[in-house]
Amino acid sequence: MIVSFDALSKKYDTFLDIYYKDTPGKRKTPLYSQTIKQLESINKPISGVIIPADLDRVDYNPRKMIEHIRLSSSDFVKKTKVVINDLKNIINDHRLEDHIGYGIDIKNDSNLNFDDVDELTDNDLKKIISLIGIRDDSMTTHNQANIWGPYRLIKQISMLDNNDSYNQLVDQYESDLSESLFFKKLLIQESQTDVYQIPDNDRTTFNARLKRLRESISKVAIIDDEIDKWGCAYKTLFNGINTDYFDGRTNSFNSEKTSEYDLIILDLRLKEKAQNDEIDQLNIENLSGMLVLDKLKKADPTVPVIMCTASNKAWSHDAAISKGADGFWTKESPTVSIGMDYSFHNTFDLINVCTSVMEWSSKVRPIFNKLSDIESYLKKAPTFIQKRVENKYKLIVGELMKKPINYNQQSFSNNSLIFSFITIWSIINDIQDFVLKLNKKNGKLFCTIKNSRHHIYTVKNNRYEIESIIENKIKKSQGISKMAQYYNSPDPKWMHDENAVTAFLVINIFKKQMHQNHLSRLKDLRYIRNHINIIHSEKHSLGKFPNFLDIYDLLDIYYEIAKKM
Repeated sequence: MIVSFDALSKKYDTFLDIYYKDTPGKRKTPLYSQTIKQLESINKPISGVIIPADLDRVDYNPRKMIEHIRLSSSDFVKKTKVVINDLKNIINDHRLEDHIGYGIDIKNDSNLNFDDVDELTDNDLKKIISLIGIRDDSMTTHNQANIWGPYRLIKQISMLDNNDSYNQLVDQYESDLSESLFFKKLLIQESQTDVYQIPDNDRTTFNARLKRLRESISKVAIIDDEIDKWGCAYKTLFNGINTDYFDGRTNSFNSEKTSEYDLIILDLRLKEKAQNDEIDQLNIENLSGMLVLDKLKKADPTVPVIMCTASNKAWSHDAAISKGADGFWTKESPTVSIGMDYSFHNTFDLINVCTSVMEWSSKVRPIFNKLSDIESYLKKAPTFIQKRVENKYKLIVGELMKKPINYNQQSFSNNSLIFSFITIWSIINDIQDFVLKLNKKNGKLFCTIKNSRHHIYTVKNNRYEIESIIENKIKKSQGISKMAQYYNSPDPKWMHDENAVTAFLVINIFKKQMHQNHLSRLKDLRYIRNHINIIHSEKHSLGKFPNFLDIYDLLDIYYEIAKKM
């Protein structure tokens, strides 16, 4: 049986249509791979295939048609004889010469027959296939990664997420990729290799972390100029999560809305193409993605941002991290590997990066948010107090924004928490400086709470005379033996007993049961503070360090105090 794809030929038994991309108003582009699949579904022996040399108003190339036949999944189809029906002697493709004589001939329909077309041997086929799809001159390696990467991400998640709905999506990607000889050959090569068997432990860990990631995020933003390619892949990764997509060009991200998101994934290049290594390295900080990163971090440094790129250059990673990126991920590229083992670990890496920054963010962002609220409640304070609190906020954010390196934690303890705890503890001094007022005429020190003034101390000769405002039982519960009355100072306002005044604020702000709980908790927190060996000498240290819960509790108390000022 002779099959023809050429409507002008008269010497065929079966005629098959050529499929095209749906591109209204443009020159049609053949879907070679889909077209050739028709041959694979024919149940009768095929003695030859006729293809046209040219088609009107179509971006058609007979060589590509032949090469898709040779890369067919059917052993019979890939070895079939092919005749190009060249009615006008128009073929001018030097790469077609590689195929002539290997089951291929060029004829005119008037003398078209397959008897004198050479058979294609197995060795000949192997030689021909080795020449097909070596490269695609229309794509850079950067473009290849942006086409290959989304497919690999979706395929890995579909294999591990136990979600059958992804299978259809994978099939569609493979069908689309197969229209490129370069990618079609990659898919064939992969199918011919041993399937990577993911260890059960890795599979379990993967699924657990993917589940934990999806549960930890409410809203994510994707900023990528190739969002038309990557959108579906990220939708698969963040299944069920409110996800917004921005291409960085026509649909730019508004940095003022940064705080609305739990996570942002940002591509390194949004406007420019990859160049040579030397130029890229010199201009790395001026790339569009890096400029967007700078805006995001200025708008809200607490929102985790993962920078991604199709380039595997080390300097990209270093530059992004130094600019404030919380994580970095390299998109999978076929130039690195096509094995499913690499694909698994690359996908696992993305999930690990996302999970890691989200877990750390879930711990530290409540701190940043509460500090910001305290800062806002102190807007009525004198400028110097506002500035002090603002500087402390910046110090703490700078310390906690980056997840500590394991080596630093193991070797030098969790210094970031120690530093942050001590800095947050000192904020009570700023609150007290705001609420305490000294009447220099009568020497009385007052505290203002809820627009009500309370007499705290009376100062005579730069010494405090204690008023019975804080009862002995409260002093005892706070570990306060005696209020400071023996200090001489040019400004007695600064010489009040910090712990006693804090207790007084707690008693007057919180209800009885609540203030008793807070006083007890403050006592525990003060114990921790006083036994950090950077506060007191080594002999007073018990090796006890603050944790996140300690910081949360301290901030909650300070927040309620500041709110009532």
